[in-house]
Amino acid sequence: MHDTFLLDQCIEACQIALCLPEWGPNDRYATLRLCGRAHGARYENGNDIKDLDGGIESYRGALEELGEGVGRPPGIVTTLGSLLLQRHERRGNDSDLDDAMDLFREALSLFDVNEPRRPPCLTYLAITLLARHEKLGNISDVEEAIIHLRGALSLLTGNRPDHSFTLSHLARALATRYGRLGNISDIEEVVIHLREALSLLSATDELRPHCVTRLANALLARYGKLGNISDVEEAIVCHRETLSLLSDTHPNRPLSLNNLAESLRIRYGKLGDMSDLEEATVHLRDALSLIPVTDKLRATCLASLANSLCTRYETLGELSGVDEGIIHLQTALTLLDVTDELRPSCLNNLAITLRTRYRKLGYISDVEEAIVYHREALLLRPGSHPNRSSSLCNLASALYNRFERLGSISDLHEGLSLLKEALSMCHPDDPERSVYIHTLANQLWIRYETTDNVGDLNEAIRLFEDALAQRSGNHPLRPGTLQSLGKALLLRGQESDIEIGTAYIEESLSLSSTHSPDRQVALLTFLRESSRHNHQLTDRTVLHNRCIEAAKLTPPDHPDYCYMASISASVLLACDGAIPELLNALGLDPSLNTKDAILALAEKGSRSRASSARDRLSTACTWIKLSTSFERPHTLEMYSLMLEHLDLTVALGPSLDLRRQRLTDDVAIQTVREMVPDGVVFAIEQGAIETAIEFFEQGRSILLTQLSLYRGSSGLEMVAPDLARRFNGLSRELECATFTGDIALQDTKRPFEDPIS
Repeated sequence: MHDTFLLDQCIEACQIALCLPEWGPNDRYATLRLCGRAHGARYENGNDIKDLDGGIESYRGALEELGEGVGRPPGIVTTLGSLLLQRHERRGNDSDLDDAMDLFREALSLFDVNEPRRPPCLTYLAITLLARHEKLGNISDVEEAIIHLRGALSLLTGNRPDHSFTLSHLARALATRYGRLGNISDIEEVVIHLREALSLLSATDELRPHCVTRLANALLARYGKLGNISDVEEAIVCHRETLSLLSDTHPNRPLSLNNLAESLRIRYGKLGDMSDLEEATVHLRDALSLIPVTDKLRATCLASLANSLCTRYETLGELSGVDEGIIHLQTALTLLDVTDELRPSCLNNLAITLRTRYRKLGYISDVEEAIVYHREALLLRPGSHPNRSSSLCNLASALYNRFERLGSISDLHEGLSLLKEALSMCHPDDPERSVYIHTLANQLWIRYETTDNVGDLNEAIRLFEDALAQRSGNHPLRPGTLQSLGKALLLRGQESDIEIGTAYIEESLSLSSTHSPDRQVALLTFLRESSRHNHQLTDRTVLHNRCIEAAKLTPPDHPDYCYMASISASVLLACDGAIPELLNALGLDPSLNTKDAILALAEKGSRSRASSARDRLSTACTWIKLSTSFERPHTLEMYSLMLEHLDLTVALGPSLDLRRQRLTDDVAIQTVREMVPDGVVFAIEQGAIETAIEFFEQGRSILLTQLSLYRGSSGLEMVAPDLARRFNGLSRELECATFTGDIALQDTKRPFEDPIS
């Protein structure tokens, strides 16, 4: 730290001296050089960008005073280049970056090979090349940067202060190349260099927090490739160390809190410990409290908080978190102009969050808005941009959501074209390549179901196998790929497909952690595929144990309870006898016989307030049918409950389009055509004439009211979107007041998420 008062006096004296008419060129050169040094030192003290401007102007003036034919001192050339690089980092002017690069190259041509100042100049040239790569995406800049950094290290001997600085930036360059090409040897070398750099740094060295943070990021990248949870654990330790090294007022503290939160969120995704997600949310809110409202860093933390809130929704079903996340991302976008590198990531993540809300509420406007944001992000990532592939993949997923809802095959075709382009841009070892392969396989599978083109199914299976080969060992996405491949093989059903497909689904379960959020999904997938083959392919003991475990993870207040009850009923039927342990896990009397246990499950499912109205309607109809099949007496309450769920299913959907769609649902049609008349007849047989009339009028009222939706109701959303949203919101409140569950939209994995930190 320099004495600010003396620096002020020095700059003032230099400015006065430069105004003297008798001041010659040599005097002006020396004075401008001194003024540049003083501005640079004062910038280090106060971080005032005006001092950067003053330093650059002074050094440029000094070099101009040298005249033609006079050698330019490489030291001044290097210093001017470093000031321009720092101003580029503050303002983002491309001209500063280009000028800095030219100056570093000039200085290197002037330095002797053994000049002590040559290694720092090589390092700064490499930093400039990495900055240009972030702008233009040319991998050749990264390759050249690595060469210069290795050259700088070869010239450094002993424990020079700049040794750890150069090691840190070599690690950064290698990590950048890993992000582009996916060569695991690069990330392994990153970890080695950063550990060496940290061994040279004291606990109080200002470079230590940067190196510790980069080590944490490298460990998380290695976890993404190899799946070793120990890397995540060490990354969290590193981020906690960084946080301990920064004071409450340090300008990097908010970003450190953000990085720790992201690491905790990753560990939550693997182990399912809710405390990790809660702690992450607290850290992100703390980070935001430290950042001025207009600071661009706020956009980073807002985006991370939105991601955590969406993850929380996926676990707890708290829709308010998704709404809050959308607001945070919209706010983040107001802080970022079209030239900001973070803007495409925020656009993509806002679109992803809107699609998350769509899967909950069914607003087609959310999908349409998401497509607009994804297209804008794609425009900001042209040509060879390193993140263009992820934008292509996300847009393809949004188009699939719209195809799913509106059925336009052109959306599916466009999505497949985008995914193929994304794959064509990927290096064979790109760590995200398997994501694009898996997504392409999923959409080919869907097209097969739409067009019955078996070639699409065969291609999907081949791609799933390709993705699985890239997700070996403990890769965190391997279980999901095993499930997808297993289901596709079982669907194709060739001679060897059944056995192999079942084995893949079994393996996915063996890789799922007991407390992982995906464990319950994996178990239900296993049981569903087993039920499709009447449980003939599964050992009875294994079937019992898996069903018991799934039941424990799907209590009556879980949104999947109705589905769990249905699966459990099929297991009980297949086992030719009730299983006391399973009945206990399902919260039933273990002494019940098989038929009474199945009816009890149907009744509990019909009354589950957490499940969707459609699922409860289906279960209530099943309850009535099974009572007939098992020769058990019906009750008027059965039919009353069925009609209540029918009303909720078709009358209080969150959007008019979805309500029309529900009216044509097989379950709704069957209920109106068959079950309602049966209820009327049963009530008459029981002598409850008034109840029979109520059943008849209720069924007719539901049908006639919903038929009116076929005339122009969707136009409201087109001409008055705000009014439509208010209307839909009221409808949603009415439904939520009656049950706490979800509508029955097909769920999908959260799309590819852009890294924010």
